[in-house]
Amino acid sequence: MARSRSDEVRSLAALCARKCRLTAMASENHAIWSVYDTLRTVRLNWKYYCCLLARAQRLNFGMDVVLAITTPTSTVARLVFFKTGVGAIVWGYILAGAAVVAAVKPTLSLTRKIKELEGAAVGYRGLDFELLEIKQSVEHKRCYDKSLEREFEKATERLRHLIARTPIDKPKVRLLARCQAEVDHELPVESFFVPSE
Repeated sequence: MARSRSDEVRSLAALCARKCRLTAMASENHAIWSVYDTLRTVRLNWKYYCCLLARAQRLNFGMDVVLAITTPTSTVARLVFFKTGVGAIVWGYILAGAAVVAAVKPTLSLTRKIKELEGAAVGYRGLDFELLEIKQSVEHKRCYDKSLEREFEKATERLRHLIARTPIDKPKVRLLARCQAEVDHELPVESFFVPSE
């Protein structure tokens, strides 16, 4: 029986969460794990939305280039090659492709999508920085005190607002897996400090 993409995403998320928790069994119930789990999730989302943003920007740029070179006043359109028999055929295909791009581009709403993805990437990056500061404070103070708990509560509230504004598309499972591997490398679970209190 074939698994749906949403089942794959849920399985991947469950595997990531289980991996994170299993390596920390000794201090599994410490409140600091909420900070660390959130930090890893925010880092994953930041990387994921940056990759989606880069893809959308490349697609938009490519479409703009195709449209620009096919305008009648374009230098490319005036090349001698395109005036020959073979060149005219090639130019015809290029123009046909440009017509398809011109028809499809407005339906993709790339400008709006790029703006949304930029907002998500910037928001997750800022939140990543805040959570890293909390992590470093825990390591420096050697405890997770009330002031750090309040900072985490504020960060969690910002995360709620960010999630509400984040564009929701069908998840790209391979991209998520690649980003998760990067997060695992950058923020390995065993590197987190768990206070004794």
